Amino acid sequence: SVVRGYNAKHLKEAGVIVHTVRREWLELGLTKAETYAGNTIRIYDKERCICDIIKRKKQMDIQIFQMAITAYFADKDKNIHKLMGYAKTMKLEERVRQYAEVLL
Repeated sequence: SVVRGYNAKHLKEAGVIVHTVRREWLELGLTKAETYAGNTIRIYDKERCICDIIKRKKQMDIQIFQMAITAYFADKDKNIHKLMGYAKTMKLEERVRQYAEVLL
């Protein structure tokens, strides 16, 4: 993910799938993880990923979408409060609430 307006031509030419986001959403849910090789990378937490998945539902394979949403709501470590906070910031609150009501 890059900020809207960022010139990502070189990334696209290298085969990277680039998603653009609003500047105020770039750091939302950002955390760090370690790769198997021991490198530290920046990733989004699962609540932010669920918001992104719901936002881009029409651009996704429906089976992947359903699997991700079902797995998140079945996860005992989910954080609904955080998810709804992100959804409010990203103006997805009603869409996320609909999935939460059905799957919880």
